[in-house]
Amino acid sequence: MALETLHSVESASKRLGGDSPWTIRAWLSLGRLRRTRVGGMVMIAESELKGLFVMRMDRREQDAALGSESIPEVPWPPTVELLLLPEGWT
Repeated sequence: MALETLHSVESASKRLGGDSPWTIRAWLSLGRLRRTRVGGMVMIAESELKGLFVMRMDRREQDAALGSESIPEVPWPPTVELLLLPEGWT
């Protein structure tokens, strides 16, 4: 029986292309990744990382298929309109 490769949070962040270790911890908390505990360490199985990578690629392909029309144009920097109140109204 072959053993699966386990990654630490830091190793998993590098394996996924440089995502922050804090992002990986958030995904663990949200249930997007399953953790495996070895002693007191949190480890992530290689299959979990591959599954997440496939989901991310699928999302990028969907975004590319929709084209730029699906992304709303947001002006930067955002403009703020001021509402001037009559004197005494505060």
